[in-house]
Amino acid sequence: MFRERSIHRATLLLGAVLTGLFVSCSSYEPEDVSFALTIRDQQTEGFSSPIQVRQNDRVTITVTADEHMTFHVHGYDLQKMLAPGVTSTIRFTASATGSFPFTIHTDLESHHHDHGHAAAAHECEAVLPPDTPAPTIAVDTTLVSDHEIRVSVRVTNFSMTGEENGNQGIASGHWHLFVDDVLIGMYSTPDVVIPMASQGHHSLAVTLTDNQHCSFDISASTMVELPNTENKDHGAHSTDESEIELGRLEVRP
Repeated sequence: MFRERSIHRATLLLGAVLTGLFVSCSSYEPEDVSFALTIRDQQTEGFSSPIQVRQNDRVTITVTADEHMTFHVHGYDLQKMLAPGVTSTIRFTASATGSFPFTIHTDLESHHHDHGHAAAAHECEAVLPPDTPAPTIAVDTTLVSDHEIRVSVRVTNFSMTGEENGNQGIASGHWHLFVDDVLIGMYSTPDVVIPMASQGHHSLAVTLTDNQHCSFDISASTMVELPNTENKDHGAHSTDESEIELGRLEVRP
């Protein structure tokens, strides 16, 4: 009897110890963690990789660059357009564990080609008629082929027409499409298919304008990725020659 009681007490004690260890290991409270990256000459400055966080930490990454580029955190599919000298912020919850590269894409010919054309489209500001509700615009993209995408916009309180006052009571005009900050076209239909000159990641932006091409300062944006059909090696994290890995994000359980 004494031996049975001793075994029972030992079993209870072991269970209590294991329970305590489990609670101790699983009691981590997610934290707010921040990292600042400075990119100069396509390299991080004064920073050593990797970025290390715990699962479910609330992560803030601020990025400052010396040229136009796209910053991309793989695995979480987070992307941010960067402009010279402007600090951009990315916030997310590190829900997925693993090691994920963060890269930059520098194939933004838009900042060296026809940048003035894009800027010219916003030199004047459209004014809404009195008692007119503010328009809205949203954008979606669909991959049509390896080198074409369909861009679809949805508008409210806005009439897409070539006439000055196509629908009384709401604003009227058309929308401008920018790919990597280059003005691609001006449209008065909600769906267009456009060719893409190169594979990889591209930024798209749409803006509402009146029929004098003056902007209502109402826009929407998204990112699109054209697959690299020449490289089927999914183990490689680089999808185009202009993608440069800067470091890695490591998320531990």
